[in-house]
Amino acid sequence: GKIVNSHPGNVHFRSIVNRLKFEYVMSRKSDKKVFANVIVESIQDLSPPGRFLKQDKETGQWYDIGEKLTLAKTRQALREGAPDIEKWVEKKKKEQLQQQQQQQQESKEKQQQVEQYEPVHEQLQRRKQSNMTMFHMLEKDDCSKSIHSNHSPFGTLKSLKTKRNSFNANVA
Repeated sequence: GKIVNSHPGNVHFRSIVNRLKFEYVMSRKSDKKVFANVIVESIQDLSPPGRFLKQDKETGQWYDIGEKLTLAKTRQALREGAPDIEKWVEKKKKEQLQQQQQQQQESKEKQQQVEQYEPVHEQLQRRKQSNMTMFHMLEKDDCSKSIHSNHSPFGTLKSLKTKRNSFNANVA
């Protein structure tokens, strides 16, 4: 009842159980016995020693329930709420898996974008390089040669150089 649950010894017992409950639920079945033993020993090692008692309904006297029942009650306390803990852990695992999958998908999409735009970038670089090479070839060309107006909107090479110099002056 309420009075027994609020006893300092029972409060201390439940606090130990609650600290170890998550590990207990997540441990292998073969390791679960160790948890109950550790809790019982830690209670019994207190000064004064903690005991696991039950009240006789007829006499009202308290008596020690013995090691077997003590361990059974401790394991029962460790199992309380275990399904909720297991559901929570499974939910967290699913969330982490979804998060990892989402990050992998985003990474894959970014890589695809890079791969998609990389050739365009390379094309632009080649065009720029090609235009610069053509421009340098035109600069090196003999000034006496003219570019026919029907082949170029700029007219002569001299006219092209004038437009370039004018543009450079405006930019500077």
